[in-house]
Amino acid sequence: EFILLNGQPQINGIAQKGYQQTSGARFSPDGSRLVYLAKAGGKWLVVDSGKEQKAYGAIDDEIYFSADSRHLATLVYEGDEEMVVVDGLEGNRYDMVLTIAGGEVRFDESSGGTSLHYLAARGNELLLVEESIQDE
Repeated sequence: EFILLNGQPQINGIAQKGYQQTSGARFSPDGSRLVYLAKAGGKWLVVDSGKEQKAYGAIDDEIYFSADSRHLATLVYEGDEEMVVVDGLEGNRYDMVLTIAGGEVRFDESSGGTSLHYLAARGNELLLVEESIQDE
């Protein structure tokens, strides 16, 4: 159970680290992970099952999980650039990652492993980005 009590997150009645602000709490598809966004020191970070990831200027509210709950992706904004961060690892930087009008970050899983797809813009180019994820 996840609740906010006076701005401080609690998981199953256990107080978690307090932040300036929290947003976007979401469980993984299998319910094993609780992820939310937190603001600390004027920057935003992802808190994944109590573990903080790197802080950025801004993070999109949408949190993307793979169907098996093993992988997590977020869209972060750093200055004039945007990038997708997967499992805490930064992807390439773009002028824009397109998540408006139905665009999204999508995981695809097959016998060959897991990959991630999204649309991005760099200059006048529109790119279909595919990233392979090394499954352990």
